[in-house]
Amino acid sequence: MAVCIPALALHHEYDPQIWGEDVHFFKPERFADGVPNATKNCAAAFMPFGMGPRSCVGLNYAFTEIKIALSMILQQYSFTLSPTHTH
Repeated sequence: MAVCIPALALHHEYDPQIWGEDVHFFKPERFADGVPNATKNCAAAFMPFGMGPRSCVGLNYAFTEIKIALSMILQQYSFTLSPTHTH
């Protein structure tokens, strides 16, 4: 017997008790302090790669790909300290 939980069904849960009153607004900053704080301690409400020992095998690949893409984007910019900056 297998239990299949579609991730799309989990991520379309618009419950204000889990996500807050602003559930219908795009607010990526809600994840700044981690998923448990964004979901009012309901970490299973957002699991894009699954959870547990049988989670997505592409998890590490996806994170590596994101880091590479971000580093390639940041290489296109130059950063300098402000002349008024003091330690």
